[in-house]
Formats: sequence, structure tokens, C-alpha cells
Amino acid sequence: MPRTPLVRTSSFAYHVTARANNKEWFYVPPETAWRIFRAQLAESADKYGVRLHAFVLMANHYHLVLSTPEANLDRFMRHFMTECCRRFQIATGRINHIFGGRYRWSVLESAYGLAYVLKYVFRNPVRAGLCGRVEDYPHSSLSPTCSLPISEGFDSYWRLIPKDWTRRLLWLNSPAAREIEEVIQRALRRRHFRLTSQGDWQSRVRTLRASYGVGDADVQ
Repeated sequence: MPRTPLVRTSSFAYHVTARANNKEWFYVPPETAWRIFRAQLAESADKYGVRLHAFVLMANHYHLVLSTPEANLDRFMRHFMTECCRRFQIATGRINHIFGGRYRWSVLESAYGLAYVLKYVFRNPVRAGLCGRVEDYPHSSLSPTCSLPISEGFDSYWRLIPKDWTRRLLWLNSPAAREIEEVIQRALRRRHFRLTSQGDWQSRVRTLRASYGVGDADVQ
């Protein structure tokens, strides 16, 4: 099956995710995996001029939100995943694949999409029952001990995300209905992040304003 052509952009962020081979853990203790990913993310971002906005490492996959001022997602991800594989192979003595396939990406072309996805990403550990609050999960860029070079900006692109840290954590920790988050999950399967309005989804999407802090302007 041919690879989908990359949508290159220096104006908007991407959501990127990839899974471990056979959906297993990364063959090393969680803290070792976190250390490898964290170090390689920082190195690759510096090498390719990429801005990191959010990173959450789950049991067998990761979620990454980033932007590429040089429109070079492919070069960054090739280096990042190749070097991660090399480091994991050294740590485990394995020569097999570390990742189960290509990474998947979705372009977040609006302030609404950015806000939906940032909250969705940070709430992954809470949904999985791994922690009670987003800031308590140790393998997240929200963790107080995380040393990743996280950046924000883009002026109005970030307008729907609370600037005050206390307000931001309240916003991130306010839950949303499961069916609403399933809408976001499906939207992330698209190359261009879009919510749908099939059936009564449009009215349900509107309820995101209460928990996600955004409206329904991108419902299509």
C-alpha cells in the first residue's frame, strides 16, 4: 500500500503517534524507556529545529504534539525513530523491530484542534487508570521532573489553552464523556484533524466547550 503523501506545514502543529512492535512494551523497564525517549526527543528536536509541545509515553505507544518551522516532519521522525530503535537495541540486546510500523500523523489546522488534542493527549493516562490527575503521571511532559524543551506560541493559535498554570491544570483535569473523546480519537485518524457531525454527534461535540474549553467551529 503506498504511503500517504506528507502534508508539510510550518504554520500548524501535528499529532504524531507510534506503537511498539506487536503492541508490547518497549522491552525495557518503564523508566528506561522514558529516559531513552526523552533524551532522543530533545536531541532530534534540536537537530531539526522542531518545537515540542506535548509528549506522553504509554505502555506500548506514545503521543507527541509538535510543530516544524522548517516543514520537515519526515526528516525529524526518521532520525528520532531510528535513533530510538538503536538505543533500545543497545539497552535490550535485541536486533528485532522496536516499533510496529510507521508513525501516524494528523495536522491540527485550527486553535480548536490544538486544544482538543492537547487535552486528549494529556488525559490518556487518566483514562487508562494510571493516575488520578494529569500532572501525576511520571512519563509525561507535564511531569515536574520532565526536562524536555517544551515550547508554546503561535499567538492566536494557542488562544484556547489557559495560560495560567493553575487554570490549565483545572482545564486538563476536567473529564469529558467517553463518547466525546471517541469523536476526537476518530478525528485523529484523519490526515487533517476534523470532527464529524454525523447523527447527533454535532450536539455532543458542542458539550466540549465545558470540558475542553473550545466550541464547535470546526465541526464539518
